[in-house]
Amino acid sequence: MSHDKCLCDFKIVGEDRGCYYDQTDRCLIYLHHHESLSDLYMTVQHELIHFCLAKIDETDDMDEVQEESLIFHMAWAEEIL
Repeated sequence: MSHDKCLCDFKIVGEDRGCYYDQTDRCLIYLHHHESLSDLYMTVQHELIHFCLAKIDETDDMDEVQEESLIFHMAWAEEIL
């Protein structure tokens, strides 16, 4: 299923900090794994980048580890440079 928008849902308890479901274009963010509002924003950004990569069909050429590595480097690019 491909949408123009991604739905972000917030849950109290879950196994991860967040996850993106490309079948439904939906992010789940689990609040109890975050220590601050800034930390929460970073997770939302991370999951939305998964959505963006799927939207432009970049995930077909990457495995899960490569995709996570790319998102990590994007998140820290300003600090690294």
